[in-house]
Formats: sequence, C-alpha cells, structure tokens
Amino acid sequence: MPGVLENPLKEMIKKILMNKTKKYEKQHDFWEQAGKDGYGKAMFGNNEVEAHIMTRHWNFAVETAYKLGLNKDSKVIELGCGDGTFAGKILSQNFKQVTAYDKSSAAIEYAKKTFTEDNVFFYAEDLAKYDFSGSANCDAVFMMGFLHHVKSFTPEIISRLKNITDKIVVVEPNGNNLIRKTLELFPSYKRAGEDSFRLKQLLAIFKENGYEVKSVKYATLVPPFTPELLLSLFKKIEKLVERNRLLKRLCSSYILGFEKKS
Repeated sequence: MPGVLENPLKEMIKKILMNKTKKYEKQHDFWEQAGKDGYGKAMFGNNEVEAHIMTRHWNFAVETAYKLGLNKDSKVIELGCGDGTFAGKILSQNFKQVTAYDKSSAAIEYAKKTFTEDNVFFYAEDLAKYDFSGSANCDAVFMMGFLHHVKSFTPEIISRLKNITDKIVVVEPNGNNLIRKTLELFPSYKRAGEDSFRLKQLLAIFKENGYEVKSVKYATLVPPFTPELLLSLFKKIEKLVERNRLLKRLCSSYILGFEKKS
C-alpha cells in the first residue's frame, strides 16, 4: 500500500511546487519593467497618493524599529527594496549601515545610480531562494510591502532570516480588509502579484520561526490606486479611523515589529 500511494503523493507535491514557482515567476516581467519605469508609476494611481502613503509607511516603520531598540549605530537590511528609495533616502539617514536587496536588476541599477551614500549597498538577488549564509548578522531586517509578493515562499524566507537577525519590521497590506481583498481581483493588482496576508496567518509564520510580535499598528486608509480626486476625502478621515479601536481595522496597511524570543 505505501508503494501505491507514494507516486501520487510525490506527483501532488511536485505539482504544488511547480504552481508556486510558476505564480512567482509570472511576476518577474512586471517588476523588471517597474524597475525601468519607476516603482511609483507601477504601484500607485498618482504621485500625490504615492507621496502620502509612502511617507507615512516610512515614518511608522522607522518608529517601530526604534521601539525595538535600534539606534543610529544599528546595521540593517531591507528585502524587496525596489528602486531603493526607502533604503537610500530614509534608512541611510537613520542607521549606520544599510544593505538592500531586490530581484529586479533594473531596479537595483537605478538604485545604485541614484543613491550614492557611503553607507548604503544594493544587490540584485532572488530573495525567494537567497539563503543569506554569507551575510553578516544585522540588527534588524525591514520588509516594506514585500512578503505578499512572495507569499508562498514567506515561511522559508523567515526561517533563513532567523539566522542573521533578532528583529524584523514588516509593512504589509491589510489582508483582513474586505475592500483590499476585493481590489486584488482587479487586473492592475493581479499583474503585480498582490495577494495580502490575513494578520493571523502572518503572525503564525513568524511565531513558528521563534519570533514574537512586539508592535502592531494599523495605518493609512488610502489604497495605492486611489484616484487623486478621492485622496483629500480619505485624508480627512484617515487619522480618526487609525485612532479608533474598531474602525482602525479598515486601514489599508499594518506595520509590525517582531523580536526573536530569548
């Protein structure tokens, strides 16, 4: 009986792995082109929306890092850095050394040309496979809207990270938000491989790898592809929603701070 079941089981596992890889590779052309055209153009409806969302995400992420105990002398890594804006503009000003990775070679070339600070280093790597075995330990890893693009590989990625860092800052779209999940059915979201996590699902992955969540903040009410005409309306009610214990779950993103259990 074991012999009869073995081959179908192997085939099923093989099919699952092939589908996972196929879905991931399908995004490659989109993100490579985004690296050439600019990530802002690929990910946001307009410049005003981009500036509003990213500024708030960046500020909250750095605040979370400092709450975890980081300081100006800390060395950090960013995974899925895109065109390098967060690493080059924000992380480089707040921490001693920044190492940033992205799969898109076009994006990394842009980052290297644009951000020439002495304390920032950019590398093109396939992070679904990169094992960090040659990487030095760092004080924290930042992942800004990265994990849901490599969703099926996330457990493996976090498992590798636990060997190089005790602290992780994550910004992710709110997968508990029905509006967000509905938007992911639209072609513009599908092309980018948008598939957000339920919060419990993401927390469970980190817990399985020895991390406990230290900070959870719901933020921004403005979806990335919001028309500019609706931005002012969203901004008027955004902070009120963020502060309300019940309404904050309507926010489009959450910012998470993790620390490895001692």
